[in-house]
Amino acid sequence: MHHLLTYRTQYKCYTLLKHPLVEVWLTYKWESYTKWIAYTLLFLRVVSVAIFSSFVLEITAISAASVS
Repeated sequence: MHHLLTYRTQYKCYTLLKHPLVEVWLTYKWESYTKWIAYTLLFLRVVSVAIFSSFVLEITAISAASVS
């Protein structure tokens, strides 16, 4: 199946994704494990942005306190 997706990408054959067998296969892969990988990566990105934002706010507060 992976070669079908490579073919679709390489030759811009987007109608291949509308084939019922490919739709069922993609749905199966999404429901089985891809969904959890995507959600985990999204969660990790949100956590890293929150940590980085709190770090920047803390550094800004420290430098503002040391200037005054």
